[in-house]
Amino acid sequence: MKFFRKLRQTLLSEGKIGKYLKYAIGEIVLVVIGILIALQINNWNQKKQADKEFKTAIEQIYTHLHAAKEVDTWDISVVEEQLELCKAMQSNIDSFSNFEILRNAHFLDWMSGTGTRLLNFDDFLSKIEFDPNDKAKSSLVFHLNQFFIALYDALDHDFMNLKEKYFEPIFKRNQMPISTGQVGTSIKMAKEGEYTILSEYAINKIDSLKYSNEFQSALQSTEHRIERILGTLKFRKSESEAVREMLLRYDDNLELKYDGIIIEGTAINGENSQPMNLTNANEGIWTAKMKLINGNIKFKSTYAHYFSWGGSGGKLGELKFWGEPIDVTSGEYFITVNFEKMEYKIEQK
Repeated sequence: MKFFRKLRQTLLSEGKIGKYLKYAIGEIVLVVIGILIALQINNWNQKKQADKEFKTAIEQIYTHLHAAKEVDTWDISVVEEQLELCKAMQSNIDSFSNFEILRNAHFLDWMSGTGTRLLNFDDFLSKIEFDPNDKAKSSLVFHLNQFFIALYDALDHDFMNLKEKYFEPIFKRNQMPISTGQVGTSIKMAKEGEYTILSEYAINKIDSLKYSNEFQSALQSTEHRIERILGTLKFRKSESEAVREMLLRYDDNLELKYDGIIIEGTAINGENSQPMNLTNANEGIWTAKMKLINGNIKFKSTYAHYFSWGGSGGKLGELKFWGEPIDVTSGEYFITVNFEKMEYKIEQK
């Protein structure tokens, strides 16, 4: 700095005004260039950080869409079962015992599809913004907002209009116990008949109700309601899949961002849970080496405990959202879960 100051003073003292002005302008240009470079570096760092946050947000959306697919698959299977049962009762109600008719009626009043807002995307949408300089990103943001705000809100509205129960009013008028309607217990109650709504009084009362016009009308109305729910669920699932594919077209390196996976169950000796290790983020593969005792296990997300997986109850190795506990025997095991393929392996060592 002293050198440059001395140079300026020398030029002025020698009356070399032209050279002084050229020098001064050059010095100003250098300062401006330095400022512009600093701004460019700052902008580049900000863009890099924004791109990182954007990818994190869409990976979280991608992961939740993966879970949403499993929620919808489960909901659809339940509603299809309800529809088949409702049609069978209308076709030949005498093929069912009074106990089965009462149990089935409660099951038909229970509405699946309650997982619509189980997956809240609003937090993720707030983290992604339009970028006027990036056409692909802006297009993606636009379609994500259209999908989650327009479609999911519309589906929420549809589900709200489909909550009417047609058998419950009949049971109330006849002083029969009704379901509490608690999600998670209702379907178990309806299928297994473990709760007090299946009282002896209620079972006997069905004998005088099952042929009545109001009971038959309730079956018909329930069938129409179930068909609308089924159509809505299938549409939501197909649209969710389309959005997931759109995200992969934007970035085919997206990872399933389950923050952590643990193993729970009666087979874990002396521990409430056992953490798993992420070994392949692209395919969502988690592994664990552990000792188990006779019992069962399930897999659960540490981010959201309503994300849990078990067996399909049928095909060995098939992973199912909200599936059944997987039975194991005592021994040392290497356990692998693949969320992309929805498979699991339990290999004894």
